[in-house]
Amino acid sequence: MTTKKTALAIVEESNKKLSQLFKAKDFEALSKCYSKDALLMPPNSKSCTTKTSIKKWWENASASGVTSITLKTKNIDVQNSTFIEHGGAILRDEKGKTLDLLKYVVIWKKIGSKWKMHIDIFNSNK
Repeated sequence: MTTKKTALAIVEESNKKLSQLFKAKDFEALSKCYSKDALLMPPNSKSCTTKTSIKKWWENASASGVTSITLKTKNIDVQNSTFIEHGGAILRDEKGKTLDLLKYVVIWKKIGSKWKMHIDIFNSNK
């Protein structure tokens, strides 16, 4: 069984990768951070249930002026082959101005030897 400390390290590394992929505008690779049957539930938008729709949502977020995302895990709960993470995020533009502060919950699922985001929901603090 995965310890809370190990789970936190896995999630923090995965979140760092997601932020890097977003900044690099590699939305194809970013969509692969999600499980095959993932559910992305962004605010004020329809849920995304396919890799294509997840990729498109992230492309649209970038096109709206968001250039960087900083994710901070606040807590993680380990449940066998599932992690439940909650945290906060900062969205910034190209000048570093904060565009929004978010709160989120991600359910991570172990697929083979890899951990993928399975359910991702977040809300604006605006």
